[in-house]
Amino acid sequence: MNFKNIIFSLILHSLVIYYVIFHISSSITQESQELHIKIEVENQAHGSLIEESEKKEELKRKIVSKIDDIIKGKKIDQKINEKKDEVKKPKIVESSKVENNKAAKKKKIKKDKKQENKTLKDDDQIKDKAEVKNKEIEPKNAEAKEAEDIWFEKFLDLEKKNKEKEYLLAIKSIKTIGLTNREKFNLYSQIKSCFQRAIEEKGQESSQRILVKIKISKSGFITSDISDLEEMIEFKEINKEQFKIAVYNAKRAIEICNPLRGLPKDKFTIWKEVILDFSQTLDNYFE
Repeated sequence: MNFKNIIFSLILHSLVIYYVIFHISSSITQESQELHIKIEVENQAHGSLIEESEKKEELKRKIVSKIDDIIKGKKIDQKINEKKDEVKKPKIVESSKVENNKAAKKKKIKKDKKQENKTLKDDDQIKDKAEVKNKEIEPKNAEAKEAEDIWFEKFLDLEKKNKEKEYLLAIKSIKTIGLTNREKFNLYSQIKSCFQRAIEEKGQESSQRILVKIKISKSGFITSDISDLEEMIEFKEINKEQFKIAVYNAKRAIEICNPLRGLPKDKFTIWKEVILDFSQTLDNYFE
């Protein structure tokens, strides 16, 4: 019996304590909310007061600025009126100064006329000298023009010969002439060997491709148009040095190969004139 009373008493006290705690916490929460709302209202009121004071200050500045503009406008009008008054007032010039100015102007006019006459004489002398000089130069220019025309004609002639060799290459190269394979190889191997020796002597190989027309006598001696290619060197603007090396190597190869050997004499009309194609890759020469 006593144990039940004790339990009941504990439960009752617990409920009382819980009720008191809950009531206190709710009242605290409510007070904090009210305090928060009060603070927000005060902040808003303070912000609106600051905004209102700023608007008042801005209005004051605008009014002061307008007053300043009005004052400045009045000052400007006053200055304009003062200038108008100054313009209206006639300037008093002493008669002696006017006379002196007139005399000075007359002297200046005379001086300018003298200077002008002198300039015209100088111009005439310069023109005379220029005419004499031009007469002296005219013959020289004519000579230079004639030399230029000769140079250009020579260039066209060399270009034409080179184009002809390109055309003849199809029918007069070692590969295409009417010889047997053994006869072609004999001629080809001799030219190739001589060209390799020429490159070794010079110590320089060229990337330029050149065509050389050669004439071969019955005894195997070679004559060529290599002199045309040597003349062509001076007309070259692109890869001039490479072209020069290629011409030298080809010329030297022909010199080394003189005379050619083992050519079939009964086919002289076939091999007496051949176009040699000196290209960069040795393995592809005349193939």
